[in-house]
Amino acid sequence: MKEQINRLKMEIEHLDRAYKAGIMKEKEFSDNKITIEKKIKKLEQKMHTEEQSRKIISEILDEKPREKKVLKPIKKKVEQAIAKRDSEEKESEKYQDNNTGNVVIKNQIIKKQEDLELDGWSIAIYILTILFIMILLFFSYKYTQNAQITGKQVIIYEYSDYACEYCKQVQSTLKQLKEYYKDNIKVIHKNFPLEDLYHGTTLASEAAECADKLGRFQYYEKELYKRQQFLINVSYDMGELQDIASDLNLDMNAFKACQKSHETNINVLQDKEEGKAKGVISTPTFFIGNTKLVGAQPFDVFKYYIEQERKR
Repeated sequence: MKEQINRLKMEIEHLDRAYKAGIMKEKEFSDNKITIEKKIKKLEQKMHTEEQSRKIISEILDEKPREKKVLKPIKKKVEQAIAKRDSEEKESEKYQDNNTGNVVIKNQIIKKQEDLELDGWSIAIYILTILFIMILLFFSYKYTQNAQITGKQVIIYEYSDYACEYCKQVQSTLKQLKEYYKDNIKVIHKNFPLEDLYHGTTLASEAAECADKLGRFQYYEKELYKRQQFLINVSYDMGELQDIASDLNLDMNAFKACQKSHETNINVLQDKEEGKAKGVISTPTFFIGNTKLVGAQPFDVFKYYIEQERKR
C-alpha cells in the first residue's frame, strides 16, 4: 500500500512537470491533483485502520491475555467457576460410598469437571483467534491487490523511428502497460522515419511493414530495436534487414520481393503525413485519445492519461 501511495505522489510530480512545461492547463492540473490527493488520503486512512487491526491481533496473541480488555468476559467466567467450586467444597467435603464404604473426596471430582470446562474455553479462544486472523488476512489481501481492470479499451497511437534511441527506451514501458491493462489498451505503431537524421531508416520501416504482411511484425520490430546501433552504422543495409527476416524464419522469397518492390513505402509515407497533420515533429510521440504525449515518458504518466481517457 505504501508503494501505491508513492506511485500516486510520483503522478503528482509528473503532473506538475507537465503543467510547468505547458502541456496541461491550470484547471486540468488542479482538478487532477485534487483527485490524486484524495486517493492518497484514503490509502493512508486504510493503512491506519490495518495498523489498528494488527494491534488487536497482537493483544489477543500476547502471552498474558488475562490483562487485556478483550478477554475480560472470559476472565470473569473463569473467576465465577473457581468461586463456585470453593463454595461447594465448604458445603460438603466428603460423602460415603454406599458399596465399599470408602471415603471419596468430592472436590477432586469437581476439580476435574472444572478443568474440562476451562480446557473447552481455551479451545474456543484458540479457534476464534484463528478465524479472526484468517478473516483479517482475507480482507487485507482483497483490498490491497489491483482490481481486475475492465471496461473501455483505450487506443494508443505510437509515432516512432527505429533509429530513435528514445523510441527504443520506451518499448519496455509499453510492454509494462500491456501487461498491466491487458486487452484494455491497444498500441498501434505508426511509422515516422527521420531520414534527415538517420540515413536509411525509411528502409527499416518498409522492411517492418513487409514483416507485418507475413505476420511477424512484433518480432521484426523487436530485432530492429535490439540491433539498432549496428544498423545505424551500416545505414540500414538491405542485406542486414534480410538477415533479420531469415533469423525469424520468414518466407524469404516473399520478404525479398516485398522489400525490392518498395510496395510498403506507401504505408510508411501515409503514416508520416498523418503524423505531420497531427503536429508530430519528433519521436516518439503518442496520442491517447485527444492527448498528445511526447518523449519516453515513465509508466505513471502513461497510466494517468490512460485513466483520464477511460473516464470519458
